[in-house]
Amino acid sequence: WEPPPPGKTTPWPAIVETARGKGKTVYLSFDLYGMVSRGFRWPLELHSRLLRSPPAAPPLRVEIDDRAGVGTTFYKRREKAELIVHQINRTVPLRNGEVTPIPGGRLILNPSYFRATACRQVFPSRRDLPLVRGAGSIEVQLPEVGIHSVVTLQS
Repeated sequence: WEPPPPGKTTPWPAIVETARGKGKTVYLSFDLYGMVSRGFRWPLELHSRLLRSPPAAPPLRVEIDDRAGVGTTFYKRREKAELIVHQINRTVPLRNGEVTPIPGGRLILNPSYFRATACRQVFPSRRDLPLVRGAGSIEVQLPEVGIHSVVTLQS
C-alpha cells in the first residue's frame, strides 16, 4: 500500500462505474494521473484494467475483418418498427474509383433493443437474408459491399 488510506472509514466509494447511454463512465474520487506522475506503480495497473474491462454489451454491432474498409450506419425507424443498416465501401476512393467488393460482416443484435422477425437486402439487389437466433442475440450475415449496400430488418 503506497498512499495512506483516509484517516477514517468513509461512506463514499473510491471508484464508481455507471452505465451511460451506450457505454460506461468510471469516476475516481482521487487523482489517478497525479499519482502516476509521482511514481506510484499500482495506478498504472488500475488504468490498464479499466481500459480493458468490457463495456456494457452494445445493442447492435457488426463484426467484420476489414473495419477500415467498410463503414456502417444504423437507423431505427420507430414508426415502422424497422432498422436500416447502410454500409459503404471506403476503399473505392482510395482505388481511384475501382470497385472491389468487401464482405459486409456479421450483424449481431440484442433482442431487447430490436426483436427482428425478417431481414432483407434492398439495395443494390433485393433478397431475403436469414436470421439466426442464438442465446441472447439475433445474427445476420450481411452481403458483400460493392459501392454501398442497404439492409432492412422488420420487427
